[in-house]
Amino acid sequence: MALWGVGTMLGPIAGPSLGGWLTDEFSWRWVFYVNLPVGILCAVGILALVRDNVHGAPRRFDLLGFTLLAVAIGSFQLMLDRGHMLDWFDSVEIIGETLIAAVAFAMFVIHMMTDRQPFLSRELFRDRNLTVGLCFTALAGLVLIVTATLMPPFLQQLMGYPVFTTGVVLAPRGAGMMVSMMMVSRLIGRVDARLLIGIGFALAALSLYDMTLFNLNVSESRIIWNGILLGFGLGLVFPPLTVLTFATLPQRLRTEGAAVNALLRNLGASIGIAVLVSMLASNTQQNRADMVEKFTPYHPGWPMNPAGVSLDPTQLAIWDGEITRQAALIGYLNDFRIMMICSLVLIPLLFFMRRPALIGGR
Repeated sequence: MALWGVGTMLGPIAGPSLGGWLTDEFSWRWVFYVNLPVGILCAVGILALVRDNVHGAPRRFDLLGFTLLAVAIGSFQLMLDRGHMLDWFDSVEIIGETLIAAVAFAMFVIHMMTDRQPFLSRELFRDRNLTVGLCFTALAGLVLIVTATLMPPFLQQLMGYPVFTTGVVLAPRGAGMMVSMMMVSRLIGRVDARLLIGIGFALAALSLYDMTLFNLNVSESRIIWNGILLGFGLGLVFPPLTVLTFATLPQRLRTEGAAVNALLRNLGASIGIAVLVSMLASNTQQNRADMVEKFTPYHPGWPMNPAGVSLDPTQLAIWDGEITRQAALIGYLNDFRIMMICSLVLIPLLFFMRRPALIGGR
């Protein structure tokens, strides 16, 4: 799992820098075009090199269960993606998408509990390790993807970094994750996997705490080292979490379990992005309103005499831009604080996961 994880980290290492270079030299569309040859190469490699071993008789495909789950997830994703643009539940569209997602998911659960061969086996959710592991997977996806989503606009819009420089500054996070994954491959058979996961989330929380102390003068070196620490912490989480999640699951259910695990990782990231980006926009507006309310020559804290205030439009524009930057900064720091709290709150759930003898090295 650690070696496989190292391969997945090549993207976060090379992707930001490559994407920044393509955007600067060509256009943002090339960030998508570049995936075509890579996708074709991967498809050819899978068809030529990967062998599929079928275990047991194939199950009947549950079309109804699949359709209900697809409708539920699709409606839920639309609601998350468009909610902040349409002012959430003040929009008829968002209310409709929420109702469709809720009804479709309820019907899917009822169908799964009553059908003889449901789309997802009921036995999956009887396994305690898998159930708790899915919670951690969703949170890890949230921390990994949401920080990757928030940091580029933070660096470009507030700090004034060029696109390529932003990619270079963020790339070391993947290097930190790759190093810790290689280390954890040697430790996972000798150290309780739950301890490794707990340390990983604690390091991620420490990195996020440091991010709550950022200001508009934060140095590049601090951002780089913070990214390395965050990547190192998450690298301690993914391999042992995957092993621990599936350790007690019967082999015949592991294919389904892997699919649900990937789904929860993506959903955690989607929910995190939608909620935290919406909170960022809302907090920025509220912070700006609070600051503007106090930014008056008649406020007790005003440093100048009201009679000496200049109403020059250029000066007012400069003040307005700086107020907006400071308000957005506070919004980013609040989001980082929320992710830090989430990383710490779930650590006690590790005690609900069983430690199989195999992971203990016995």
